[in-house]
Amino acid sequence: MKVILAVISVLFAFVALQVSAATRFGSEINRFSNNYDESRRSVSQELFEVDNQFNNNNYNNYHNYHNYHNTNNDDKNHYNDYENNFKNLDELVFQEEFNYNNNKNVHNANLYYNMNVYDSSATLGNAVTEKIAALERIVSKYSEMSDLQEPLYIKNVAVKSTKHNSVNFYNTQLKNLNDGDLMYMFIKPEFDTVFVEYQFDQLRAKGAFKSDLPQSNYGAFTVDLNKVRSNVTAGFTVGQYRFKPATFEYAESTVVNEQNRETTAFDSAIKKNLVWELQNAVSAEVYNSTHKGIISQLKAEITTPLYSLNNGQQAKLYDMKWTEDDFTIELKSIGTRYMDQANQKIELMSFTRKNINTYKTRYTIHLDQLQWNGDLIVNANGQRTIAQSIDFSIKNVKIQVIVTKNEHQRCGTYYTKVEIPSVQYRLNENWATTLQSQVEQKLPHFIQHSLEAYMQKSLEQRLCNEQY
Repeated sequence: MKVILAVISVLFAFVALQVSAATRFGSEINRFSNNYDESRRSVSQELFEVDNQFNNNNYNNYHNYHNYHNTNNDDKNHYNDYENNFKNLDELVFQEEFNYNNNKNVHNANLYYNMNVYDSSATLGNAVTEKIAALERIVSKYSEMSDLQEPLYIKNVAVKSTKHNSVNFYNTQLKNLNDGDLMYMFIKPEFDTVFVEYQFDQLRAKGAFKSDLPQSNYGAFTVDLNKVRSNVTAGFTVGQYRFKPATFEYAESTVVNEQNRETTAFDSAIKKNLVWELQNAVSAEVYNSTHKGIISQLKAEITTPLYSLNNGQQAKLYDMKWTEDDFTIELKSIGTRYMDQANQKIELMSFTRKNINTYKTRYTIHLDQLQWNGDLIVNANGQRTIAQSIDFSIKNVKIQVIVTKNEHQRCGTYYTKVEIPSVQYRLNENWATTLQSQVEQKLPHFIQHSLEAYMQKSLEQRLCNEQY
């Protein structure tokens, strides 16, 4: 009986050692995660105000905020959470603008655009569609793959394990980076900003150690970081970047000495130093891989002028025919007489992963100084009226596009929203006052809704008819 009790006691002690030696620690190691939730609301509100200031050509507050945090990067207790909240700005700018009520005219527009909308003479319209298609091809390519280094080699970490002893962690390899997912991306050239977020379910570091501690002179270790998130912010132009060390929900470490026994003697060194090095290495690799891969290609495409267009040429956007309540307006060759590539650009794009198979991309295309000459044709209550050779002008047209795509489906869903501040024109005809008033009231939103329909239909036809 004594022998049996002795054996049971030994086994219990061994199990207790196994449980206690595998150390688990939580988010307190995430040095920059303090007060994140508390700051989220105020930072998000500030970002929303920043975007309004940007639209009003007032950059001062943004740059003051941006520069303040740049000069305080060494203050780890007050690290800049700005980059963590770009997704909030994106959501605030685009928040549910594309619901059914706002898009009912676009959906009804299929009655008018149930034919093939491709028009070889619509050089500007086709160029805008092709620009979005080119960006979508890049996103589609990288959404299903990761080109992060695997394994990632970590530099040696030598620290004091106690007041009188030291330990050196070496030959460390971090694995499972290729299992990570690009979760969010935000590019806004005029903010000189690129933001990227990656997430990993688990990253595992394995390596060896040497120490001057008795009975633990050498051995091996494993560290698992679970639910890891890495955020990286960089300038759209080359040369400037900031990233915070990756954060995680919890970690587990196991250390085995030369006697093949687990030990907790180096827990403090792992938590305070080795894990810190792993966190920095993850974010550094996210920056290096994305900015040599997907970000590099997207930046090149965004800065490339619209295809098949030259400065100074006439460029047609589309032809319009729109009807609401027995009132129809027709315009031919809406576009620009003198193409200026500097006025036609991608103002913003973002990527959001919705789930393992589905992602959403958003684009804002800015078209400025649209000027053309053409006939204005109105059909009101069955009566057709024509004003010939009218000069039209529209400034600051914004076309917002959302593409939602499932990686297992060939065709995604497309939503568009157009902002047109006003349409400038002058009638050469003596039209009835009532008719003039109706045209003046209806023309801007007729162009808005018809352009939304045209862009949605052309994107569907362009992107759904190719395998990318």
